Amino acid sequence: LVVCMVQNAASFSLMHSGVIGKMSAVRDLPLRSSGSAHRAPSVAAAGLKMEFMGFKFDSLKNFGNMIVQCRASHILVTGPSCVSDCEEVKKMVMNSIDFPAGVGLEDAFAKVAAQVSECPSSKDGGSLGTFGPGRMVAEFDQACFNGPIGNVIGPVKTKFGAHLIFVHERSGDAPAKKSGCG
Repeated sequence: LVVCMVQNAASFSLMHSGVIGKMSAVRDLPLRSSGSAHRAPSVAAAGLKMEFMGFKFDSLKNFGNMIVQCRASHILVTGPSCVSDCEEVKKMVMNSIDFPAGVGLEDAFAKVAAQVSECPSSKDGGSLGTFGPGRMVAEFDQACFNGPIGNVIGPVKTKFGAHLIFVHERSGDAPAKKSGCG
């Protein structure tokens, strides 16, 4: 849900999930005529420039893509040797792939997450659901929003331990191509 409130002809405030961003418009926008009724020009026609959570866009037509969301799963490994242990878990994931049996990387990741992850999300195959930027610790966030889709990312070290991350999808990105096995 996006709510626009006109403060004046030069500024709009956008609210999305409690986060506020500002965008500036050209002052004194002329009204255009459509028959006998007058309508304000479209936001895109106004030449708006906006910045929201570090993302820059030229018009509201791109606003939906501006709020990037990520759907990801992870495997958490803790302890003093968590990074090297996480490398071993990564090998377990890769060795669990069985294309003839229909077990692709995504399924192998979920299976291993359920077996070895030390996070409560392990009961859901490591699924973290969908989240936006800034919802996770910085290192994890960076990997999720900048890493490849459909591959195992990591180990990523955070204050919680070492993570392997599987990004299923991100809004604004092209869908990852699958080889037929999930």
